[in-house]
Amino acid sequence: MKHLISVSTKPGAAQTERLTWNDPAWSIGVEWWTYVGFALIVPVLRHRLEPTLVAVVVGCPLLLLAVGPAGINVTWDWGLIRCIYGFALGVLGWAVWRREGRATDARPRLWTVLELATLAASVGFVMTTGASRWNLLGPPVFAGAVLVFAHERGRVSRLLATPPLLLLGAVSYSIYMLHSFVQARSDDILKVVERLTDYPLTSTGVQNGIAYRLVGATPAQGTVFTGVMLVAVVGLSYVTYRLVELPGQRWTRERLARAPLADPGPTR
Repeated sequence: MKHLISVSTKPGAAQTERLTWNDPAWSIGVEWWTYVGFALIVPVLRHRLEPTLVAVVVGCPLLLLAVGPAGINVTWDWGLIRCIYGFALGVLGWAVWRREGRATDARPRLWTVLELATLAASVGFVMTTGASRWNLLGPPVFAGAVLVFAHERGRVSRLLATPPLLLLGAVSYSIYMLHSFVQARSDDILKVVERLTDYPLTSTGVQNGIAYRLVGATPAQGTVFTGVMLVAVVGLSYVTYRLVELPGQRWTRERLARAPLADPGPTR
């Protein structure tokens, strides 16, 4: 197993035309603006919020279809529209769950079948859509998966509720934010060691006419390096979760949300 180090880029490309330093960080910016925008429009659209969100869910993928062939795979360019699309679906999913989700009753065996079918559909969707424009259906597919697993009544849900997987879930955002940075710094270390020792630690591959540098001069070497990197990602993510995320959550609750928010009730 080998993981990707880098992709060759066009010389002279402006920095604003690609992701740099820590690729996943683009999402923090668009999420922040999406949250601020939502907070501002809720008082204005209090009783028309859900119809407005439905219009957003319909309009955002149409806009992404119009601006280019990437579909949902936009980041530095149209990432804000992608974020608004997913966020609106999330709010609508929460509204459905609040009103109707808990009332659903079925046998655990049926829930297990439904959970397995949902997993298969999600994996199949990712494998078949890839870079095609059909990937714009991703947010509705995954919103449906969230609603299914929110009930936590099948065997898959029970497996996901075991302590190791709960821990991974707790640190998942830190994993998302750190994995690219840790991978890049691991690659830097390998390149330095390779240069100093003249011992091969990387290799080159070509896919679709694009040259890639890969970790590991052999598949076995690449598998070991990738395993070490994964352990480092999870370990560092746990540290940032405890030292950054949790204190930040406590601070915002104590300083910015001192008064409890009243439930406005259904927004239909």
